[in-house]
Parts: sequence; C-alpha cells; structure tokens
Amino acid sequence: MENRNHYRNESEVLWPAAIPDDADLKAYMADERKFPFKPRAPGGTLENPIFSSEQGRQVIEREFLLAGMRIRGFSQNPSRALRPLGFSPFGLGFGSMIVTYRNCPNNSPLALWAGDPWYALLPRAVN
Repeated sequence: MENRNHYRNESEVLWPAAIPDDADLKAYMADERKFPFKPRAPGGTLENPIFSSEQGRQVIEREFLLAGMRIRGFSQNPSRALRPLGFSPFGLGFGSMIVTYRNCPNNSPLALWAGDPWYALLPRAVN
C-alpha cells in the first residue's frame, strides 16, 4: 500500500483530504515539525478502488482520525510512533485498511485494534 507523500493523491490508505475542527487534533498536528501533514486532493484516481465513494472515504478518514485522537488521549505518555491512523514515524499514521482473520496490523487505525479502555473492533494479537 502506498503512503509516500508524493503519491498521497493516489494513496489507497486513509489519508485525510480535510482536517476536522478539533482542538486536540490541531494541537497534535502543531507539534509535528519534522513531517508536517499535507492533505491529499479529493477525488484521486486509485488503481484499486477500495472506497465506495470520495464522500464515504472522507467520512471514514474523519471518524477514524477523531477516534484515534481520543484513544491517544487515554495514554499519559503515548509513543511518538503511536499515531491516530496507525503506527508510523510521521504524519497522522499509516492508515492501512488491510486486516485478516489472523491479525490486525498496528499500522491500521487505532480504533480498529487498540484496547483498554477502548473497545477494539478487531483486537490485535501481539507477537
């Protein structure tokens, strides 16, 4: 799955086109100086159309992003790599939507796999 900045408009991972108006999210993003977030342009052409529509994609990106911020807020000292849309060294997270019956990767949105006190939608088996 592609998540490099140069290819953000053709990315098949969660990469928000707009940032919700949320105080915690704005503070989080202001703290990111090395790799500041750049939104993707809506309506990019995907090689594998995994989203039903641009509008649907934006809804799921927004809701997973806000849920991820809420989950990060449960931790007193979250790792810098623990990002709202999944583990990543930069941005809002990798945003992978690939999950199998065997496991949920940590580069998927936190709302999918993070638990306690959050109820994980797809609990992650730690190796």
